[in-house]
Amino acid sequence: RATGTIPSRFLPGGEGKLYSKAAARFYNHITPKALRSRGAGDMLDRAWLVTIVRHPYEQTVSWAWHQKTLRGLDAPLSQVIDTGIARRSPNLPYLFYRRRRPDFVIRYEHMAEDLVPVSDRVGLDLAAHMPVTKGGYRGDRKPASEMLSMAQKAALQARDRLIFETFGYER
Repeated sequence: RATGTIPSRFLPGGEGKLYSKAAARFYNHITPKALRSRGAGDMLDRAWLVTIVRHPYEQTVSWAWHQKTLRGLDAPLSQVIDTGIARRSPNLPYLFYRRRRPDFVIRYEHMAEDLVPVSDRVGLDLAAHMPVTKGGYRGDRKPASEMLSMAQKAALQARDRLIFETFGYER
């Protein structure tokens, strides 16, 4: 307390983290599969599941900027984007989990209008209490489609084919 630092023995998640995903029962962005493996299958079966989807181009470019800024990466943005494309799709576990699909999907690009039925269901004006997200990480506000190469677009279209088709995102 005197120095304002937290002793490492209290940081099971590593430097600066007060928790680790391995040690925590639940955490932000937990997948339905991880909920089941942590014994929350009953809760998952009874819950009203809501998730958000975002155009794969925009999501990937946003992730790359976040990684670049958060981790202080010197690599060119296109290289960080390639790293993101090589990873598994971040949306698929939430949208197409075989045992439980979401009851409602909010499209990031239409968040205000898509929140209306969710707000009605829970009895709260969710749009009035929208959080400020990680928008400060992105260094360039050009549309992602203008920042990605044709090869990167093709790779995302292949990886996230179900998302493009299901939500009608332009390729």
